[in-house]
Amino acid sequence: ASYTVSGAATFNGTGTQTFSNAQIGNYIINVPDVNGYTKSVNPTSGTLICNNTLTFNITFTLIGQPGLTIDKTVRNSTTGQTAFVNSTTANPGEQVEFRMVVTNTGTVSINNVNVVDTLPNNFTANGNTNFSLGLINAGESKAVNLLATLAAESNFSLGSSTWTNSATVSGPTVSSATDTASVVVSRSNPGNPTV
Repeated sequence: ASYTVSGAATFNGTGTQTFSNAQIGNYIINVPDVNGYTKSVNPTSGTLICNNTLTFNITFTLIGQPGLTIDKTVRNSTTGQTAFVNSTTANPGEQVEFRMVVTNTGTVSINNVNVVDTLPNNFTANGNTNFSLGLINAGESKAVNLLATLAAESNFSLGSSTWTNSATVSGPTVSSATDTASVVVSRSNPGNPTV
C-alpha cells in the first residue's frame, strides 16, 4: 500500500516529520511551498515497516531579498546652516549642499550600487553628479554629498520660486528608488530698469 502526506503539517523543532505507529507501507511526503523560501525534503519517500519509524527531514531557507532606499536632504552652506533638511532657502549666487543616504534594507548584499543626482536648471554642480557606492551589505548605509551653486539673480523670477533636486539609487538586482529635496530661492532685486 502507498500513502501520500500532503497539505499543512506541523514540524518539530528539528525540522523533521516523523511517522510511527502508522500503517505499514510506502509513504510519500509532499510539503507545500512557502513564498520567500526555498524548500528541501530528504527523503521524499520511504517505507514504514513493522515496529519502525520513518522520518522526513524538511528545511526551509529564506531567499535573499534585496532592497534599497535613498534619503535626500539639503542645507545652505553659504549661510552656515548645519542641519540637513528636506527643504531650505537660498538667495541667488549662494551655495547649497545636498546629501544622499543610501540604505540596504534587504537581507543580502548588493554590489555595483550607483546614485545619479539630477540638478534643476540654474544649479551648477561643484563636482560629479554620479556616484559609485560599490558594495552595500544588508542593513548598511552609505552617504554622499554634492555641492551646488545657484545661478545669478537675473536667472530667477522676482519673488520666491521652488527648485526640486532628485536623486536615484540603483543596483543590478534591485528596484531603483528616488527621493527629492527642494530649495526655495528668493529674489528681491528687480534689477536695473531699461532706459
